[in-house]
Formats: sequence, C-alpha cells, structure tokens
Amino acid sequence: MTEHEVEGSPDVTPAETGSDDSSAVDEQELAEVKHIADTAVAGALAELDTLPERDVAEHPEVFDRVHQQLHSALSAIDDT
Repeated sequence: MTEHEVEGSPDVTPAETGSDDSSAVDEQELAEVKHIADTAVAGALAELDTLPERDVAEHPEVFDRVHQQLHSALSAIDDT
C-alpha cells in the first residue's frame, strides 16, 4: 500500500467514476457562480450591519434571512 492509498479502498480510476478533466466547469461559469456568491455574502453582511439599529426582538428574523441568503449562495455553488 502506498502512502496515498486508504486501507480497504479499491483502486478506482477517473474513467470508472465518470469524472474526466474535459468535464471541468468552464471559467465563465465559475466567474458567474463566484459573482452570485459574492453578492449574497455582501447582502448578508449588509443585513447584519443593520442589527444595532433594530430592536433585539427583530434579530432572529434578520438571522433567519441571512442564513437563507448564505444557504442559497452555497446551493448555487454546489449546483456547478
């Protein structure tokens, strides 16, 4: 066993897993996903910046919205 092999794991080639370098995400799509994620993160941070001027009772609602924004951004990344 070499240092990179895991005991008990079969040797699997990229062809066997269906992955191939030619199926890599192209640069334009990656840039688009990065823009979507950056926009979502910037929006989430801006929303968090409003917390000091809000009543504490409103904070959970803000946190929920921020969580949803960030979750959506991560989902967009996962979809690529």
